[in-house]
Amino acid sequence: MRILTVLDSERVYTEAFAEMLSREKTFPYEVHAFTDRLKMESFLKTKRPAMTLVAEKDFSPEMASWPSDRLVILEEDRKNPECGPFPAIRKYQPFPAVIREILLLADPAVLKTLSEHTASRLQTIGVGSPVRRCGNTLFSLSLARLLADTRSTLFITADPCSGFSRRFREGTQRSLSDLLYDLDTGPEGSAAEGAPDGLDGLTSSIGPLRVLAPFPVMQDAADLFGEALPALFRFCGQYRFRTIVFDAGPLIYDPASLLQMFSRFYMPSLTDPVSAAKMAEFASSLRKTGREDLLEKITPVRLPPEGELLSPDGLIDHIRTLPVSSLAARIIRKDTL
Repeated sequence: MRILTVLDSERVYTEAFAEMLSREKTFPYEVHAFTDRLKMESFLKTKRPAMTLVAEKDFSPEMASWPSDRLVILEEDRKNPECGPFPAIRKYQPFPAVIREILLLADPAVLKTLSEHTASRLQTIGVGSPVRRCGNTLFSLSLARLLADTRSTLFITADPCSGFSRRFREGTQRSLSDLLYDLDTGPEGSAAEGAPDGLDGLTSSIGPLRVLAPFPVMQDAADLFGEALPALFRFCGQYRFRTIVFDAGPLIYDPASLLQMFSRFYMPSLTDPVSAAKMAEFASSLRKTGREDLLEKITPVRLPPEGELLSPDGLIDHIRTLPVSSLAARIIRKDTL
């Protein structure tokens, strides 16, 4: 495999950058990241990278002679004239945009091939639990927000009382109810009429994460059946989302039609005895109906106590700093999501 080397003395950025690249399954490079120039130069004595990225603040002209097929500047708006002769990628932009620019510089044909490959491989991750008030939506939202750092991700909640609905609907004119109605009553794609990407007016943003506006009233969720989800996922998959994270809400009580739609399904709970009893009753119900095979599709997750929480808006704004996000990050690494 071809090698990509990165030199950036900003340790926090470099570690995060390397971790994100390591989670990108289709990235066609073996990545070696350095914050120390001498260590990178030692590495280059034995390896020749296909591409080398150097942060603008760390660049010096002698680096042009480094053994690398292409030298690229991670641009930091420092207006360094010595970087002028080299191609540049803006350092501070959403990670999917950075990786796209890397691939375009490497070989436009590689980007086209990867785009066609990933478009047909939509990853669907479900989260649901019979334990109420366990942080189910907060966990699924944390998972989606972290995944959005490395790929195009859409978050959908079927819970009409998630606590975040007002924030999720900011800037939207239509909702999940409208989209499901369009998909049910017209040709699959009629929902896209009048919207450039088919989702305008339906989604809001939390950083790089797109969020589909949830049900406006509880009755709409009560009328939702698991059979409607394949058409919903196919529609959203048309718009180049790599991953959909779905908060199942009340659909968890119809597990037979639900669980088979996801590549991964996480079931959060708490550590108290009542939560354990509810989880046991859920498993017992599946066994009594002859669907114990569905238990193999479920990954139990014990959520950490969050203590005194902020308001819903505050939680979203600080979601990456919460203990539940640390747990979600470990799960992403462990399960190679």
